[in-house]
Amino acid sequence: MEPTRDMLERLWRDPKARSRNANFARFRDDLRYRVAVRHVRSLLSFRRDLTLYRGRSDVAVRRIAGGAGATLTLRVPELRLRRSLNVSSSELELLRGDPAWDGAEIVSVAADVGP
Repeated sequence: MEPTRDMLERLWRDPKARSRNANFARFRDDLRYRVAVRHVRSLLSFRRDLTLYRGRSDVAVRRIAGGAGATLTLRVPELRLRRSLNVSSSELELLRGDPAWDGAEIVSVAADVGP
């Protein structure tokens, strides 16, 4: 169950929209909403790491065949940290529009590859 682009954008921009307490009934009853909140929180966590490790990390983007999304891998060599995140095309566009992405060192963007 993939969240809609509009839902992802709204949750990305509005912290109140992703609050479980403020939206308890919707969180309880709407599976698509719960999935979208989980995806956006994962993106926000990745963005936080991009900001935290700016200048000490690099990001590799590997596109998934068929335009279904990409795998992002954040590496911080000095900490031996590697973090990967699978994102849809909509989620990747949200990250690309964020200032944290502009400050990230993108080391490779691999073309379409198989699963």
